[in-house]
Amino acid sequence: MANAHIDSLLAKLPNFPGVYKLKNQEGQVLYVGKAISLKKRVTSYFRKQKNRAMRTERLVKQVTDIEWVEVGSDWEALMLETNFIKEFRPKYNVLMKDDKNFVYIKITKDEDFPRIFITRKVEKDKARYFGPKTSAFQVKRTLTLLQKLFMYRSCDLKIDWKGGEVEIGNKTIAYPCLDYHIKRCAAPCIAKIDPETYKNSITQIEYFLEGKTELIETHLMGEIKKLSEARDYEKAALMRDKLLSIQDLMRHQVVTSPDHHNSDIFAFVLDNDKAYFNVFVVRDGKVIDQKNFVADAPGFEKGEEEEATEVLESILFQYYQQVVEFPREIMVPMELEEDSLFENWIKNQADHALSLVTPKRGKKHELLELSQKNALSFYKQQLARWQVADENDLQSIEELGRVLSLKKSPKRIECYDISHLGGTDTVASMVVFENGKAKNSDYRRFRLRSIAEGEIDDFKSMEEILGRRLSRLSKAPKEFKFRKKEIKKGEFLYQLIKNKKVVAVVNVHHLKDKSVVITGPFNVYLLNTLLKKLRLHVFIAPLNLQAARNWMPWVMSF
Repeated sequence: MANAHIDSLLAKLPNFPGVYKLKNQEGQVLYVGKAISLKKRVTSYFRKQKNRAMRTERLVKQVTDIEWVEVGSDWEALMLETNFIKEFRPKYNVLMKDDKNFVYIKITKDEDFPRIFITRKVEKDKARYFGPKTSAFQVKRTLTLLQKLFMYRSCDLKIDWKGGEVEIGNKTIAYPCLDYHIKRCAAPCIAKIDPETYKNSITQIEYFLEGKTELIETHLMGEIKKLSEARDYEKAALMRDKLLSIQDLMRHQVVTSPDHHNSDIFAFVLDNDKAYFNVFVVRDGKVIDQKNFVADAPGFEKGEEEEATEVLESILFQYYQQVVEFPREIMVPMELEEDSLFENWIKNQADHALSLVTPKRGKKHELLELSQKNALSFYKQQLARWQVADENDLQSIEELGRVLSLKKSPKRIECYDISHLGGTDTVASMVVFENGKAKNSDYRRFRLRSIAEGEIDDFKSMEEILGRRLSRLSKAPKEFKFRKKEIKKGEFLYQLIKNKKVVAVVNVHHLKDKSVVITGPFNVYLLNTLLKKLRLHVFIAPLNLQAARNWMPWVMSF
């Protein structure tokens, strides 16, 4: 029946650009994609093919419904696909994991003395941006070096040049600051440098970030010659030191092409539903940056890189939506299924001619192989880091189990907290850890129902939240029985019995103020039943460590 429904939908697909959604029996969106021709692309999923990736096979088996939206252009398809992915978070779509960690170098252009700093947001202003960069640490190191060489300011003072004097606004710091005294800043705040000379230094920094080091060297050599002829040997020596520093820094760069190409080179490795990318940024014939990031690639397995054109295509679209300066050429390890869609889009983005190439031989192919080796190296480094982190997490939860005298290490830990604004807008939050790692997908926020406006009662709030939370846990099977025994006045023993054996117990002490103390490790279902039966008003937690060890196991056990 499902196949007949799919066949009917496939027959109705239009031969136009658009976005499609593949859905399962429950109506969940499994995958969102775009296509120049909806009919051609979507039909290809359901056509029998040899050597197709297992991931695609698993996806197609789950599909019971297809929805699509026709659009007027490739650009509209891309925008709509991006919006749908953000809305539905489909299980099988490839997503960059580290895109929120990208940073940019920003150089202001609307000031007499421009500033240079790191930002995570590209704005539509007159500033110039370089990036994205995947390592904020490396960017900070680069800027520190450039500040030593070119002495640009790092403050946020508003400095206006008034014909030989300066006018300071936004006086957030005392000036001149320490940077001036340790020779890290030319001190435009006290008119030690004029805007023309200062902006000349900023231009040299831009050349450096563009990879045009020959222009910097030519400029510095010209300055050294002028200063030497004027017998200003002290300044000439400073220029010489800058030149040597730049030459030393660039000595480690790899010269990649004699024709000074500007290229981006992509390569990746797949493993365990993730893709590990390496990107070489080549400018003016030199590798000036290397970027590494991880992407979610659900369903793809190790060794399926050649069949994973979808992974590469998705990352190219996502990556270049964030880029501010485009190369003339993008090198990739395989051809895309619909390379014309990407090429048309990227040309509009870049506003200049741009080619997508897959080199098979020569210098460019060697560069692509080098990028592939670095992707493999990045994957191995990440794997090693995660293994160490996993070992540390396991050791931590084992230690926690020992401290709390648990029979087993706590696999899942749920932590609750109550917050309010002076008695109003009371809410509770739950954070979750599994096997020592935060599980963000299980985090929850609760609005309190039993707390009146203006009432402050954290114990009552906690009672409600725990009751609501535990009511959603699975109920005990029919073979479980519940028994209550009175030990002495005000103290009861509750037991959970399976096959005539007691499998969980808990002591409940009723106090005069109608609150209770619960002690003993016990089953989640037992706690859930107690909450319903006792209608608890207060949980009283022991304060000494030994008592806490007796009381806490039930908290840790679910």
